[in-house]
Amino acid sequence: MAILSEVNRLFQTGETYVNLELKFKLRSGTGRLNYQEEMIMRIHGRQARDSEEMGEATRTWFRKCVEQIEELDRLIAELWEDGKKPR
Repeated sequence: MAILSEVNRLFQTGETYVNLELKFKLRSGTGRLNYQEEMIMRIHGRQARDSEEMGEATRTWFRKCVEQIEELDRLIAELWEDGKKPR
């Protein structure tokens, strides 16, 4: 829920469509059971590009998205480290 809340906070401006998908996988067959999680985030601008070249508005939107993704990445790293600490 912390990740979902952060995605909502970061991308609530309305300039961007965000699709966040979390998959849980269980695999067996090697003599043991493996558990994997995979998170996929798709980002699309609401405004269509007006040329093949990246215009200034698109470049600004893209840079902002990269900054927001970096913020999200830091949060996920913090959550990961907190989860690894003994309680």
